[in-house]
Amino acid sequence: MLFLDFIGPFSLLATVLLDALLILICTLLALYWWLYRPLVRHISEHNQAEEELSNIFDLTPEMICVAAPDGKFIKVNPSWEKTLGFSTEEIMNMGWINLIHPDDISSTEKEVTEQLAGNNTINFVNRYRCKDGTYRTFEWKASPS
Repeated sequence: MLFLDFIGPFSLLATVLLDALLILICTLLALYWWLYRPLVRHISEHNQAEEELSNIFDLTPEMICVAAPDGKFIKVNPSWEKTLGFSTEEIMNMGWINLIHPDDISSTEKEVTEQLAGNNTINFVNRYRCKDGTYRTFEWKASPS
């Protein structure tokens, strides 16, 4: 018996069960120490990195977005609102396809097809509609995800 010989008049079965329970508790503590703590540390580091990336996304003066090939936005940073004059909610509801100048839709769709094939977009130019009805010209760099 491991640690419980001193208890006295316990039966052999009770002593064995208590020793087994002690071994189980020690094993669980070891698993916590070796597996759970590093996992919690990794999650904490991941959350910190995600927060830093979010700060970069939100604070940069450049227009940054995550867009779907079907013409919708997944996420836009606050610079879109400042530049185009629409609220972020309006921009998200309209999607990029409804903001592009009608003459630029075909070339933009072609560029999206290139991205879907795995190619990066470098120096692609198209025009986006502002809330006041004017159009602004933008030069884009993008990568497929």
